[in-house]
Amino acid sequence: MKHFFRKNNIFLWIELAIAVVVLLLFISIRYNASVNAEKRVSVIVEKSSDAKWDSFRQGLSDAAKDQNINIVMVSTGELVSAEQEQKLIDREIEMGAKALIVEPAPGERTSGLLQKAARNVPVLLVEADCFGGSYLNRVSFDDEELGRAIGAEVLSDFSGDVSGKKIGVLSGRLNTQQASERLSGLSESLGKPDFRFLLSNADLKGLGEDISSFGSVDILVALDTYSLEVAGANAVQQEGSPALIYGIASSDKAYYYLDRNIVKALIVPDEWEEGYQAMSRTVQLLHHTSASLSDATAGYTVVRRDNLFSEENQDRLFTGSK
Repeated sequence: MKHFFRKNNIFLWIELAIAVVVLLLFISIRYNASVNAEKRVSVIVEKSSDAKWDSFRQGLSDAAKDQNINIVMVSTGELVSAEQEQKLIDREIEMGAKALIVEPAPGERTSGLLQKAARNVPVLLVEADCFGGSYLNRVSFDDEELGRAIGAEVLSDFSGDVSGKKIGVLSGRLNTQQASERLSGLSESLGKPDFRFLLSNADLKGLGEDISSFGSVDILVALDTYSLEVAGANAVQQEGSPALIYGIASSDKAYYYLDRNIVKALIVPDEWEEGYQAMSRTVQLLHHTSASLSDATAGYTVVRRDNLFSEENQDRLFTGSK
């Protein structure tokens, strides 16, 4: 009988120990979820409701869900100055943001204000020029490589030689490092040709998005989504463009022009990956505020009409997921 009670006591203690472990695990999970839910990360990018951010937003959302983080996509228009961005940053910190993901506004003062903000909360940059002397963490694209990649697609359609061809380029903001590096990569890939024209986004808007006055070209390369969409719209309006159009872009309109054979090839930056990495790295900074992470580079996909609707690209391009 004593042996029986002793055996029962052992089982009782084992069951009690298991119950305590399960209870502690449950409390730990609930506590961590509660703590993370209180960690609000604010995201400040230019024209945040624009379709160009759809995949980026999905990447942010997926990572935030995995980490139990509260994400706020700040409603913005065009970011035209450091002062404007400073007001948005100050407001978000006052409203309880524990970290910021920021696309820097143009201007020399931007670097200073972002580093100042980073003294209060972790700041991670996206779509960012490389600020001289900045210690801020970044997730970005290798813009020179994107330029070289679209140049390679052009060359593949011209047997590797574009000598004698008239080439026009549509770019983003010409005073940014992103536009400069993409143009440099393109020029290097094509053998440093003399471009017939080089138009910025500001030029395109000033022309009412009509590029026909600059004459015909054999090849038209757009280095950002807006420029590609302008090139596609011009081709539709003119009922076909004599130029073969190529571009670096990520939007439903860009894919539509590719499907219509108005655009020959696209380099699509992986903006889902950019968003996911940005949020994941921001969480690391939240947990280890003194951490210094190496800059991360997101990848890209080469898309042509024949692989636009492949199973892999269906997920990557149209659902913004992995």
